[in-house]
Amino acid sequence: MRKTIAITLVKTDDSDWYYKYFSSIRKIVRMLAWIFRFYFKLRKTTFDCSENSSVSELERAEIALMLLIQKESFNGINDDRVINLRPIVDSKGLIRAKLMLLIEMILRTLARVEKLIPGRDGQIRLAVVKTANSEFLRPVQRLFRLEMDSPVLSVADDSASVVTRS
Repeated sequence: MRKTIAITLVKTDDSDWYYKYFSSIRKIVRMLAWIFRFYFKLRKTTFDCSENSSVSELERAEIALMLLIQKESFNGINDDRVINLRPIVDSKGLIRAKLMLLIEMILRTLARVEKLIPGRDGQIRLAVVKTANSEFLRPVQRLFRLEMDSPVLSVADDSASVVTRS
């Protein structure tokens, strides 16, 4: 009589052992930096022999970790989970989301100071600000995001032209 033996094999992927072994992302990045340092030392390329990891080593390790995570999580830029973000691949091979922000929108002038109006004491208190749609009065302190530590401006000409963002 012949006996039948059934074998069930389950393949587990233990490529993410470093996620479970270390408890924080900072420790994983440092571990990868040390691995890269050891690798470059074996290849006898130039390396830093200091005790602490350098910034470039940590950046290389962070990029390598992001590449590992993206490789395990996504099937490239055509993956269904990232296709709506309009992904692009940067020069380092990382998948990044393409943003709608354009450089021109960031750098454009939001408002223009048309006229500076001094107070009774001679110090500039108000400004006539012109935007794309309107013109209005604003206190000078509201035109700056941070407090001014510089001396108070003096008015030499009524048609002073200062470009600000508010």
